[in-house]
Amino acid sequence: MKKLLLSAVAGLATLSAVNLHAQAPVPPPVQSQAGEPEKGGKGGDKAAKGKEKFEKLKTDLSLTDDQAKKVQDVMMEQREKMKGMKDDTTLTPDQKKEKMKAGRAEVDAKISALLTPEQKAKWDAMKKNRPGKPE
Repeated sequence: MKKLLLSAVAGLATLSAVNLHAQAPVPPPVQSQAGEPEKGGKGGDKAAKGKEKFEKLKTDLSLTDDQAKKVQDVMMEQREKMKGMKDDTTLTPDQKKEKMKAGRAEVDAKISALLTPEQKAKWDAMKKNRPGKPE
């Protein structure tokens, strides 16, 4: 009886070891450009995505270094305002929506003022071609 019990325990231990060994190794987390692991889910690494979008905008509009700095400052300022609005529990969802819409219009005006006529035409075309985004 003892031999049977020992054989069963040894068999289970062997199966467990084989099963653990057969599992695929877990890959390390994907590193962002900043060197931090990307967050899972739909959002991903927002800072890296934002930087990529800004670099694309800079390239597409052929911004000078001075223009790029000013545009980035406008966008960062707006980002902070939007974050504050999202966190404001005194506003209704409709009020937040209206304030954010007004904020986008303000950013558009500030950025447009920094652009040459050729860049402004490209900027306007880019806004019109954004899928699912308000102008």
